[in-house]
Amino acid sequence: MKRFILFSTLVGVFFIALFFYWSSVVSNARARGRSLPLIVHAGGGVRGNIYTSSREALDANYAAGYRLFELDFSWTSDRQLVLIHDWEGTYEKYFGMQGERPTRDQFLALSMKDNLTQLSLEQLFEWLAAHPDARVVTDVKEDTIAALTYIQERDPKFAQHFIPQIYDPEEYTAVRALGYVDIIFTLYRLTIDRYVTALRIFFFAGTHDLYAVTMPVERALHGSFASLMQWTGKIVYVHTVNEKEEYQILQQRGIGIYTDWIIPSASSTDALPQASSASIDTTHSGRTW
Repeated sequence: MKRFILFSTLVGVFFIALFFYWSSVVSNARARGRSLPLIVHAGGGVRGNIYTSSREALDANYAAGYRLFELDFSWTSDRQLVLIHDWEGTYEKYFGMQGERPTRDQFLALSMKDNLTQLSLEQLFEWLAAHPDARVVTDVKEDTIAALTYIQERDPKFAQHFIPQIYDPEEYTAVRALGYVDIIFTLYRLTIDRYVTALRIFFFAGTHDLYAVTMPVERALHGSFASLMQWTGKIVYVHTVNEKEEYQILQQRGIGIYTDWIIPSASSTDALPQASSASIDTTHSGRTW
C-alpha cells in the first residue's frame, strides 16, 4: 500500500512538473511571438495592388520600416527564376497576358500594370545589395529544392538573405544541406487530418531547428492547432492578415502575421518594434491605424 501511495505521488509530481514545464514553453513562445516583425506578403501592397512582388512594392514597404519580405518565385520557360505568383490569373491581371509562360527576357520586356516593375532573381540580388538589412522569405511555386539550389548557385553571398519556406518535412534535410540556416515550415499545401498528419507535423516541428511554422489564419483563429504548435516551442506565423481586429487577437496569442497592408503606427499601443511611424497613403502601400 505504501509503495502504491509513493508511486502515485511520484507520478502526480511528474505530471505537475511536466504541466508547468510545457506551460513555460508555450509562455516563452508567445512572449517571443508578441515582438515578431511583420512579414510583408508578396512584397506588400502598392498602389492599391497586392501579389505584385514588384520593385515598387519592395521600395515602398522598405521605406515603411519592413525588413522581412515574402516573395513569389516562378520558373520561366527557359528555367530562370523570376518574381511572379503564377502564370495564370496574376500573369493576366498584371501583364494582360495569357497562354504559355515566357522566357526570362520576354517576361522582363513586358509592361506591368500601374507602371510597376517586375523583377528577375538577379535584379532582386541588386536590390538586396542596396538594402543589406532586408531578408526574403521564399514562396516557390514549383520545384522548391531546384529553385533554392539555383539561388545558392547564382550568388552564394546572397543566400544568407533568404529564409526558405518548405512545404513538406522531407524537404528539410536538402534545404539545410544547401546552407540555408533559417527555414520556415509552411502548412498551406498540406491536407491535415485529425490524427496522422497532425502528429507528424508536431513531431517534425518539435525535433527540428525551424525559424517558424506558418499556417493559414483560419487554422490559428479556430481550434487549438496553433497553441499546440507553440507547445513545441516554435514561433508561429499566419497568413494573410489585413484587419486590425484579427491582428490584435493573434498578437495577444503571440502569433506573427504575414500582411499585405497593415502598417501599425508607432504611437499605437500594439505597434511592432520594426514598424515605422511613417504615414503611408493607402493608395500607395499600406494602412496606418
